Amino acid sequence: MRGGRLIDERDSGSAQVPSRLRLRRRLTAGPIAMTAFLVAVAAFFLSDDNGEAIGAAAVAGAAVAWTQIPVARALAEHGRFLPLMRASAPLAAPAMAFAILASLALMGLFPLGLLETAALCAIGGILTLAMLTVPGTQTRPPVRVAVVGSAGTAADLQAELRARRNHNFEVVGHIRWGAAADSAGSETPLGTAGALAETVVREHLDLLLVAPTVPRMSFFEEVEATLLHADVRVLELASFYERVFGHIALRAINAAWFQWVMHPRYSPRIPPAKRAFDLFVTCAVAVVALPLIALLAAIIKLEGGPAFYRQQRIGEGGRSFAILKLRTMRPVADQGPAQWSTAEDRRVTRLGRLLRRSHLDELPQIFNVLRGDMSIVGPRPEQPEFVGSLEDTVAFYSRRHTVRPGITGWAQVRCGYAGSHEGTLWKLSHDLYYLKHRSVTFDLLILGETLRTLVADKQFPSELYLPPFVHEPAESRKAGIHVHDPS
Repeated sequence: MRGGRLIDERDSGSAQVPSRLRLRRRLTAGPIAMTAFLVAVAAFFLSDDNGEAIGAAAVAGAAVAWTQIPVARALAEHGRFLPLMRASAPLAAPAMAFAILASLALMGLFPLGLLETAALCAIGGILTLAMLTVPGTQTRPPVRVAVVGSAGTAADLQAELRARRNHNFEVVGHIRWGAAADSAGSETPLGTAGALAETVVREHLDLLLVAPTVPRMSFFEEVEATLLHADVRVLELASFYERVFGHIALRAINAAWFQWVMHPRYSPRIPPAKRAFDLFVTCAVAVVALPLIALLAAIIKLEGGPAFYRQQRIGEGGRSFAILKLRTMRPVADQGPAQWSTAEDRRVTRLGRLLRRSHLDELPQIFNVLRGDMSIVGPRPEQPEFVGSLEDTVAFYSRRHTVRPGITGWAQVRCGYAGSHEGTLWKLSHDLYYLKHRSVTFDLLILGETLRTLVADKQFPSELYLPPFVHEPAESRKAGIHVHDPS
């Protein structure tokens, strides 16, 4: 058997699923190289001056390759979860390449004209669409997966894969391991402790997922003794969810999951590039937004009452700030205690429904971004009344305050409003994902996907699907118990 590799998320995120379904650049390196080579050949023949042909080919090929690599990486890591970004990613690289080559042509550093440059980039785009394999799509037989833990855990994972129509992984069954077995499960286990290697060989397993309740020391001792040379991979269940579904399995993590925050490569400070990104986007949006805000404010004023609405929200570090929005509700002297808004909220005016549906009521928040209270991309800021109760009932809720809240965000584009306790759990599983993976490239993907949500998504989803490993059972919530790894 070939040499295997033991995977553990403690190596600062370098772990990968089996090589045939890896979600990183290796999957797209071949098509990128071929596309760059063919574009370089086309540039060579399009050049009139033989002396400049080699230089034109080198520059064109380098521009195409250089732009496709970050696009492929972003698509592999996060963009595959976003419909619009997944569809437009193959076209993003040719557009970036055209911007670079056209700029060089205007400066006299590239021998081809704008029309020929556009043709080159179009060739690159067509080749990309023809050859690039979207990470996560099924191109081979599914990976055979066994859950080391209980039958219920394996069933929950299978239900999640089925609900997401993910056919890349086949849950074969579970391997019972000591106290991790649930007596209520009626399914016969594939194997037990002491027979791990035999089970892997007999069932032709490709991937073992370790449930949060499995004693780590006894499991890894057997792995070290019997499986280090086997062609099988081992991954934490929480890490699998993060990579395959794009959210954090709240029931499969404990405080140790946050050890990556203390890693030397992680900085708790706001990167200068993110602040520059916020200011650039805000100034660009302000050119169109300021006249529109003034017009909408005047219309709201005609209905009676103030045009703008200030409300206290909780931001970075748990600090309170006043968020600025266009008023969408009827002015009332005393609105009573804070409450979640709903699709049929009678407090909302007719114009307010239109503003909320189009999210135009949030345009004044650009002033919060300029002041530094908010970012363009980040978790949604909540009211202090909600935050106080949620921190008491939802494990790790306060961790979302590690970063500045945003006008849009990973949870906003994937979950909608979701104003309820269950919706909060669903959004928190995405906020923690963003907290771990945040970057300017990730922010650009979220900002691009926001355009789709403004047109296609419902503000209030008619049905909230809460995956088993995100959902907190009602009996546990009533008892004040946070469901996560007790070990």
